[in-house]
Amino acid sequence: MTSSGSAAAAAHAACPALAAHHAVPVAAINATNGAATVDAAATFKSKQLKELKNGRLAMIAVLGELMAQKVSGQGTYEQLASIADLLLSPDPVGAVVNSFTSSSALPF
Repeated sequence: MTSSGSAAAAAHAACPALAAHHAVPVAAINATNGAATVDAAATFKSKQLKELKNGRLAMIAVLGELMAQKVSGQGTYEQLASIADLLLSPDPVGAVVNSFTSSSALPF
């Protein structure tokens, strides 16, 4: 054991509260009152999986937006303005269909 490791072990032995603090995983700290409560492992794993899935979805959304900018040659706000113009036209369905079929980005 290194000297820093032995110092930490000595600090834990001298202070039971410090040892108890390190026994509780960081994810199990209750944010409402700051008390260290141990959540069920299944709850933690479920929340961790949800966060991972949300992160993956966000990465896919950003990639989709970047590809839309590359294909259309327009920025995000220009695309939104174009969509608003199509939807506010007298025949919104026909305008949207026409914009899809006349796009140079489509292979047909």
